[in-house]
Formats: sequence, C-alpha cells, structure tokens
Amino acid sequence: MNTSLMPNFLIIGAAKAGTTALYHYLDQHPDIYMSPKKELNFFAFDGEHPDHGGVSDYRGFKRYEKLRKISVTKLDEYQYRFRGAITHKAVGEASPMYLYNPRTPQRIYDYKSDMRLIAILRNPADRAHSHFAQYVFKGEEPITDFAQAIKAEGIDFTHIWWGYRHYVRLGFYYRQLQPYFNLFPPHLIKVFLFEDFQANPQGLLRDIFEFLGVDSSFVADTASKHNQSLVAKNQTIHRSLGSLETFLRSGNPVNKMLRAVLPSKLKRLGSQWRVEQAHKNLVKGKPYLSTAVRQQLISIYQDDILKLQELIGRDLSSWLKDQNVVESPKSVVAASV
Repeated sequence: MNTSLMPNFLIIGAAKAGTTALYHYLDQHPDIYMSPKKELNFFAFDGEHPDHGGVSDYRGFKRYEKLRKISVTKLDEYQYRFRGAITHKAVGEASPMYLYNPRTPQRIYDYKSDMRLIAILRNPADRAHSHFAQYVFKGEEPITDFAQAIKAEGIDFTHIWWGYRHYVRLGFYYRQLQPYFNLFPPHLIKVFLFEDFQANPQGLLRDIFEFLGVDSSFVADTASKHNQSLVAKNQTIHRSLGSLETFLRSGNPVNKMLRAVLPSKLKRLGSQWRVEQAHKNLVKGKPYLSTAVRQQLISIYQDDILKLQELIGRDLSSWLKDQNVVESPKSVVAASV
C-alpha cells in the first residue's frame, strides 16, 4: 500500500451537522488537500457486506447497493483521489458514514493507526428532524409526520442496513464515538459541537488548523453557506411538485404506460421545470419541531447524551432541555441543498 497517497486526517461526521461546510472551508487552506469529491465512504465499505450485524431487509439491501454505487470501494481508486496532494501537510476527506458504521473505526486503524479524526456533533433531536425533513422534501419519505416516521423507523434495530429510515438511529453519538476512543489515543480525536461552528466558525477552524499542524493564522471565507436548511413557502405547490416528481420517476405500471406516450423532450422539460419551481418555492429557515416530539427524542437520547458528555468532556445539558421553538408550525417541509 502506498501510504503517501492516503489521507492523514478524516472528518467522520456527523451527518447533517455541518460536515459539508467544514469540508469546503478546510479545502481553502493552502496547506490542506481535501479529496475533490466529498463522502468517498471508502472505510465504510472496505470489506463491507449488507448482512454485517444482522439480516438486512429488502429496503436495507437496496440502500446498501445505492450507497455502495456512489462510494469508492477499491483501494487503488481511493488512493487515486489524493494524487493531487504533493506538498500539502494535511490530506483529508469527509464521510459522515464513518461515524455511523461500527466497523469503520477498526478499518481506519488497520490502515493508519495515527490517523487524525474530526467529528462535529449536532443536537441529535434537531439532527434527526433535519434529516427527516430533507427526505420528505426529496420525495424519498412518504410519511410527512415526523412522529409517525419515528414509529416506523424501528430505532431498536442497531443494524445499519435495516430499513431506509435512519433519522433517530444516526444520533446515538456516544455509541458511535466510543469505538474510536477505544482504538485511537485522545490526542488524535477532535470533537466539536455544531453550536461552536455557528457561534464562532473562525475560532473552530483555527482549532482544527492547529490540530492538523498547518498555519492557524489562515482565515477562510465562511461567508458562503453550504447545505443550508430551506423551507417551502407554499405547501400546496410543494406537494404538487412532489406528485409530478413521483409521476416522472415512479415504477408504477400505470405511470410507466403514461410516460411511454410522452415525448422524451417533454419529460426532460417537465423534470427541469419541476426543479426550477421547487427552488423558487424555497426560503431559508428551519423546519418546525414540536415540543412533544422534541421531548420524546430527548427521552430516547438522554442516556447516550449523558455518557457522551463524559466521553468528550463537554457540558451537553442544553441538549436535554426543551428549547423554545419559534418557527411556524406551517413550515414542516425542509431541504438541505
């Protein structure tokens, strides 16, 4: 193995917690090389099988196949992604799946036992709801009520290839981080909070630059926002566009027959028009999370949060409190784009 073509640090997650923005900001530093593509997922799929950890259901297997198809699964292809790192001191990539897959820590350690690891964690209740809202917007979640989606998720299943709903399960950070602390010495692991990122992005970046051994005086342009949450201004328009999306992509035999008689140009135009109208119907904002559902999630996460704050040495009491929700209950659909 050519270790010179491997990263020496990884952003391991969490999903929907600012990893996309962090990836882009670090990529600005002249001494840091980030893989041209985010989420290579190599260590999540190296030697991975869908039946790891239990028997996967059909939807879980389809999810596995879909994610594997967009990931880099061969070592030589993975190393090729870092061919541009010649004089850079820090070479990295960002794949939130590394935090969720329990077999990833050992794989990373086996390849590089001195790998530096960065995690950024978001209040798990907010993270779960943001994840859910994104899937609703994309038309990948037919249940539009978050409380019902939680019931349908099956959060007692720890197998990551079971089902396609992983809103709540992705938020058990202690369970996911502990294996890393069991393998890697603490000085190789940096854990940040999403709140830190929002309050003082430059301070957080300076901390990371020092951690990676690069010039910490560099000031990244953090004015550009990435993967922001957007809400639909008009729910009727949003639902109508969702129905059009279903028609254009559905495998339903009736829809297939109807699409077969449409000219290809019209179908392409319809898809393009839907995307344009969907974006016009979006405004920046946070999806509404009811107090009742937040309390339910706090109850689910409480034990994990208490253990996590001991593990990382941070006060997480704010995650265990009911937070005032000021967004309108009408803003229930969101997307991160």
